[in-house]
Amino acid sequence: MTRLTLARGTAILTGAAAVLILLSALLPLMFLDAGGSMLDWLRDPGWRPLSGLALVVTGVMPFVLLAIRACYPAGAGALALVGLTFAVVGLLAYFGFAFDMALVWPVLAARAPELVDFAGPMFRDPHFAFVHTWMKLVHLVGVLLFGSALFRARVCPRAAVVVLTLGLILMPGALFPPFQLRAVGGIVEAWGLGWVGLFLWSGKRADPSGA
Repeated sequence: MTRLTLARGTAILTGAAAVLILLSALLPLMFLDAGGSMLDWLRDPGWRPLSGLALVVTGVMPFVLLAIRACYPAGAGALALVGLTFAVVGLLAYFGFAFDMALVWPVLAARAPELVDFAGPMFRDPHFAFVHTWMKLVHLVGVLLFGSALFRARVCPRAAVVVLTLGLILMPGALFPPFQLRAVGGIVEAWGLGWVGLFLWSGKRADPSGA
């Protein structure tokens, strides 16, 4: 596979991911009551398709980051590899979380609603809080390191890297409030992915001078 073929395949993947992310960010604003409780959302008919979309997005994003890294194996260096590892681990943790949200929590809402109430035992359990905290921290550290490496290496436009990094930080947990913040994160991330995708499709490399 030539470098141009890899870049264009990655461009298609990032473009598809951008569309999915935009949908998963904006649709909750349309279908879920932002003032409702967790139980209200889980019982809403729109929850299953929206949470299924979030599951697909979190499953696709590790491959998008891996593909971007593969397009520039030498340019981004070891820092990008470390950051990529952390970011992918964080995204995989989010994938497990999204799996529960899509397939397990709706069943609990019908059979054991007290478990998925924000005031209930699961959300108040310190182990649950710990898992959610380390998941966010690992993802945050990975994204910052990966974005910093791409920014320093100038393997693609620096502004695109900044936009993508910011979106990756704001977007995770799309089906949790505040939905408005997640929507902003999704728009930013989709814009960043689209920008990187267009650049990869062109088969170019950013100017080392930073232009």
